[in-house]
Amino acid sequence: MNAVYNLFLRNWINCRATEEQIDLAVAKSLITAEEAIRIKETKQCKLNNEDE
Repeated sequence: MNAVYNLFLRNWINCRATEEQIDLAVAKSLITAEEAIRIKETKQCKLNNEDE
């Protein structure tokens, strides 16, 4: 895993990265498809304005 993966993972967890951005990172070879899957499987935070 590299710094770019860690950045996308952190942004994903904090609801700052979208699935489209993750997919674009794969298309640009910034992260691997396997890393993208792991990121998307990670639980995201709940935003304050979301209903529970």
